[in-house]
Amino acid sequence: MINPPSNSMNIKRQISSALVATFFAIVACGAQATQQEATASAPSAMLMDTMASSVGDRKLARQIASRLARTRGLNSTQILVKAHDSIVTLNGSVSDSGQIPLATEAARQVGGTVRVENRIRVAGASL
Repeated sequence: MINPPSNSMNIKRQISSALVATFFAIVACGAQATQQEATASAPSAMLMDTMASSVGDRKLARQIASRLARTRGLNSTQILVKAHDSIVTLNGSVSDSGQIPLATEAARQVGGTVRVENRIRVAGASL
């Protein structure tokens, strides 16, 4: 004949079950909190990435403007340099059409430049 489990055995099982359930509840809450923290920090990470990109773009634009100023045969005083995601845009005007490819090539030679969009026009030229 099988003896029924003692009252103390039932209590031990109940305590073990309660401990296991508590453990899983704690693990689940911790995982949810970690997921919420990751979700909450995602926008700030994107903002930091954007800020770093902006700083890099400003530095790139300054380097290109400096290169343009040192380029022989190019008067860069009327050229505005902008960069976004390492794509450089040259706006402004020059006195003759021969200066336009000089500006483009000078900008391309600066490290970090992905592409150059040249919107430079010859001063006084009609569209």
